[in-house]
Amino acid sequence: MNRSPALFALALLLAEPAAADAGSAPGGRQVFMTYCRLCHGDAGEGDGPAAKLLADHVRPANLRRSVLIRTEKERIIRAGGAAVGRSGSMPPWGEQLSDAEIGDLLAYLSVLAQPTTTP
Repeated sequence: MNRSPALFALALLLAEPAAADAGSAPGGRQVFMTYCRLCHGDAGEGDGPAAKLLADHVRPANLRRSVLIRTEKERIIRAGGAAVGRSGSMPPWGEQLSDAEIGDLLAYLSVLAQPTTTP
C-alpha cells in the first residue's frame, strides 16, 4: 500500500501527545502568569487588563470554555492567532517559549478548561 508522506506528516501533527509529553500544570501556571494573563486574565476568562487595548477589538479567548484540542492550542501558541485565522492580537510565542514551557502551558490550559463544581 502506497501512503503519501504528506498524509503521514499531517497525521503526526494532529495526533494528541503522549502522556509523558503532557507537561507540568504548575510550571504552566508560571508561564501563563508571565505571558498570557495580561490579555486572558488571571483565571483565563479573556478579561485581562490589556484586553481592552487590543488593536482589533476582539476579546481574548475565554480559555476556561475552550473546546480546542491540545494540538490546535499549541498551533495558536506557537504561530499566533493570525496564522490560524484568529485574532492578530494573539502573538506567536514559538520563538520565546521553549518546547518544555509550551508543554507546561498546555498542561495548565487543560486544568483551566476543566469544569468547576460548587458544593
